[in-house]
Amino acid sequence: MRKIYFLLCLGFFACRESSESKLIEEDKLAEILVDIHIEESKVSNLHFGSIDSSILAYNYQEKRIFKKYGVDSLQFASNFDRYVQEPKDFLRLYDKVNRIMEKRFKKPETSHR
Repeated sequence: MRKIYFLLCLGFFACRESSESKLIEEDKLAEILVDIHIEESKVSNLHFGSIDSSILAYNYQEKRIFKKYGVDSLQFASNFDRYVQEPKDFLRLYDKVNRIMEKRFKKPETSHR
């Protein structure tokens, strides 16, 4: 379900691409994607009664994420679209996303003394 929301939002924003949009550094884009996927998961787990409520909650969180990183939806969509067009670059980007996720959610090792 959350993948559907994500793809719908990306599809909507990708249609509004502009030549004026700024290039987002790959590491920063990976951080943005991590935050987006985490918020996507949180909204999905809230089990709202209607899909409209889920979309509103997700859109609110997405705006907050873009503000945190100093980008707008158009910049994000056009940059993400560039990676979608180049599969090798897209895989490299998502390798970074996966590494960041692993670091954020790595459980501390316990000592067996």
